[in-house]
Amino acid sequence: MSTGQVILTVGAFMLLSTILVSFYGLVADSNRTIDSTQGDITEVALAISFQEIIQGMAFDEATGDSMRVQVSDLSSTLGPDNPPPSGEDNETNLETFDDIDDFNGYEIDQVNPGGVLGRYRTHFSVFYVNPSDISQVSAGKTFVKRVDMRLWRVSPPGQDTLRTSFVVGYFHFD
Repeated sequence: MSTGQVILTVGAFMLLSTILVSFYGLVADSNRTIDSTQGDITEVALAISFQEIIQGMAFDEATGDSMRVQVSDLSSTLGPDNPPPSGEDNETNLETFDDIDDFNGYEIDQVNPGGVLGRYRTHFSVFYVNPSDISQVSAGKTFVKRVDMRLWRVSPPGQDTLRTSFVVGYFHFD
């Protein structure tokens, strides 16, 4: 092999190496993008699941058994009823909650939800809101509650926090 051929071969290997380094850099970037997107999709799926669970619950402890409820009958404090009413389990987790405001202040960790690798955390806040302006938290009790959720990936750490809110109202007879 002559000197010219050796130089040409070395140059070809350098060009090939440069192309491969660029290619593998693009593959690594796309893997990060896929991982981030998968985490975002999982957060949205968890938010929808929790929203459906909450909307299937009683509006308040007082509304579980009766349709004739006055605003004064509603819970004064939002959160689990501990100690619970006679004959009921302690309201300490998702399985024992029986009304919407039990979620106030609740935080749940989920590991590998639905087979997706990672650990996700969800924090809930529940407020009575002004029926005329649901962005305004009410100082008193109303027949409208807003549930705020914050979801984020704890491990591996995600870049974003999903914040979502929804409103639940109670139809009442006066």
